[in-house]
Amino acid sequence: MKAAAVQDDLGLGGLFPMPVGTDEDLLVGSLSLLDMEEKIISPELKACLKQADEEGNPVLVFYNLK
Repeated sequence: MKAAAVQDDLGLGGLFPMPVGTDEDLLVGSLSLLDMEEKIISPELKACLKQADEEGNPVLVFYNLK
């Protein structure tokens, strides 16, 4: 699956995190805001970048494959 084919409701700009766990029927992926700074298109997530640092919490993405 290509990241560009992912339906993106959060404005992550086509980023597709590899799963690191599960939550019931959802896969859970982890993204660092600093690693995706240039690809974020959501104004809310861009605002979070002002507070992000190397030791900050990752963005957890819950998703399923259809």
